[in-house]
Amino acid sequence: MPNKSFFINIMLVTSALLFTSAYPATSLGTEKCSAVFSEALDSKGTSPLAPKPYFRRLFDNVYRWHFKKDPRSFTQEEFNYLNDYHYLKEKKKSEKAGIVRSIFSKEFDTRIFFTATGLPNQKGELPLVDPESRGLFIYFHGSGTNKASGINFAYKMNKMAAMGYSMISIDLPYHSEGSRNPKMRDAKVFYAMLDTFIRKTARKDMPVYLVGHSFGPDVMAEYFKRYPHNESLSGIAMISPAGFTKELKDWFIEKTAHMSALWGEVIVNEDGSAWAGAISSQHTWHRPPTTQSPDPTVVNPRVKVLVVTGEREEYVPGPLDHRGLPTKDPRTYDMERAVHNVLAGAEVVIEPGVGHYIFEHVDKNGHDVVIRSMLQVAGESLFNEKQLKATSNFLVLPEPKELARKYAREASFNSWINTLYPNRESAAEAIYKIMTEGDNITARKLLTNYSKYVIPQRDKALARNLKHTQTWNEFFYRKHKEEIDALNPEKGRPSDKLLSSYFEMLEAITERARQRSTTVPTDVYTVPEKQGPPAHILEKIEREKRQKEQKNEGFENAPAA
Repeated sequence: MPNKSFFINIMLVTSALLFTSAYPATSLGTEKCSAVFSEALDSKGTSPLAPKPYFRRLFDNVYRWHFKKDPRSFTQEEFNYLNDYHYLKEKKKSEKAGIVRSIFSKEFDTRIFFTATGLPNQKGELPLVDPESRGLFIYFHGSGTNKASGINFAYKMNKMAAMGYSMISIDLPYHSEGSRNPKMRDAKVFYAMLDTFIRKTARKDMPVYLVGHSFGPDVMAEYFKRYPHNESLSGIAMISPAGFTKELKDWFIEKTAHMSALWGEVIVNEDGSAWAGAISSQHTWHRPPTTQSPDPTVVNPRVKVLVVTGEREEYVPGPLDHRGLPTKDPRTYDMERAVHNVLAGAEVVIEPGVGHYIFEHVDKNGHDVVIRSMLQVAGESLFNEKQLKATSNFLVLPEPKELARKYAREASFNSWINTLYPNRESAAEAIYKIMTEGDNITARKLLTNYSKYVIPQRDKALARNLKHTQTWNEFFYRKHKEEIDALNPEKGRPSDKLLSSYFEMLEAITERARQRSTTVPTDVYTVPEKQGPPAHILEKIEREKRQKEQKNEGFENAPAA
């Protein structure tokens, strides 16, 4: 008689078959627009959104829905500034993110990115929002690819922080480290969570502005429709929105295939796209006019709404033909009409000479279009960026406050200074005391020691460890032999190119170690406290020395012949 597992397997396969037939790989049939976007397909006639083979979809559905695999990873390593891998990883991250830091919120089940301009508390924790800032911007990213994440806004976040604004961005559900909770597919649940997040994040008497790109404006507009009376909300900047009519939304989903022509190989985030489609289908402006909620720009005209779209928008162009689809002329003439049908009080700006990817675009006056739009929503002059930077209180801080902020947001500095105190709590408390008492002498001493002695010594250690690769990674050494042999640890640091290769090698070692066990062996690439061979070489020498001593003792204690 068949056992229990046999019946379980039959049930899994049957449910997967039903799910596969009910939910095909793409949300729209390709026959509808095949003639219109066939030029976006590659030479083989395939696209990133082409349906997968039947059994591949069957396997994916069984794996995803029955085993509930969460693709997110939250492994936290104890940072050690003496460890080459940790040090180079933090250095690389800091160069990319600037002063943007992140935390994972268990309450909202997502990764939150924020500009670390505030001062830490007694535990060394930074506030998400600096109480001294001019206002708070919350950013919402787009959907469609695996790269969609709140961290993509880091460059703009740093620029706005330099002008006195606090910046926050999040990972939306089913994107990067966003929530995988199926309840987030319910628009009521998702927007209630979003309202709670915005209200908890906002500070009293501080204006809150929403900014987003591509699918992000859809989220912002729907939030404003559902919660028009949020007192802290002061403005909304929609950058290259993904469509304000059902026809344009459908076109946007189909047109995602064109990404392959623009950006080469693009990995489509199927779960993220499915979530975006599920949420979009519940948006209130897609309902018949009799059941639509009131226009929020009429209900709350105090909130300034700005829509900026490229003149040559690839994904939501106009005008439309008799089928409700864009004609071949890729100019966004109809965007203003589409926006005003939903948000009558919105201001629409059609930026000349640019398409959907407007992030790096500079206007004819030399202004970053996205930064310009945010300043405009905040009521700032479009031509006073330099003045804002000059008057920002974030640029120059007294040394005690700079010490505290450096401790809270720089992992290398934090790791080093914790070696001076018995434990993490006492280090944080000591630095908090230095900050509150305004102890300039101690603060200056610590900052000077780190910049003038610790960092140069760290660079010398990197050079020494690169030379030691000859003993423990001969392949890497042979590949970079000429440059490694030329290194002089006492006179100069390794080149960025060599350090980048070194980091990639250490990253590969670390990843292999993670796959084998939960403990990552770091002795191979941890800086010894004193100059000399790596730890494993010293252990080998010591072991051979003990064996030799034991052998000699054996000869001495041997009975005479």
